[in-house]
Amino acid sequence: CADEMVAICCGNDRLWGLLSSCLGHPEWAKDPEMLTNDLREKNWRKVKSLMEEVLSTAPASEWQKKISEAGVPCGLCLNVDDTRRMPQIVSRGMVKQMPDGQLVLGDPFKYGTWNSYGAKKDAPSYNENGDEIRKEFEN
Repeated sequence: CADEMVAICCGNDRLWGLLSSCLGHPEWAKDPEMLTNDLREKNWRKVKSLMEEVLSTAPASEWQKKISEAGVPCGLCLNVDDTRRMPQIVSRGMVKQMPDGQLVLGDPFKYGTWNSYGAKKDAPSYNENGDEIRKEFEN
């Protein structure tokens, strides 16, 4: 696309027809080199070139909306920063900030109303609690 990438899942002839029409080229669905999924795989360079030419004319978000509304599975390809800002990721507490500012993954397991927020502090430095731990073994 003009700005970012989208993942388009078009693994059968029916979806190819929908996608071709959505991209403004219904004739692609009748092209002898792209008539079936096997032929599209064999001629992937042609398919890729044609699609890139069309998709480069608009931002990924516009294509994602248009292609999805046409009934073809499609989604934005997100990077890590994009992913950690997703409403579902935020609401589930999947990214936590450590005291030193580092971002880490939160606990993926959620149990009822109990909400684990992962590590509350940084891991101890080397031998930070050594004396305390050794005393436990002396008794």
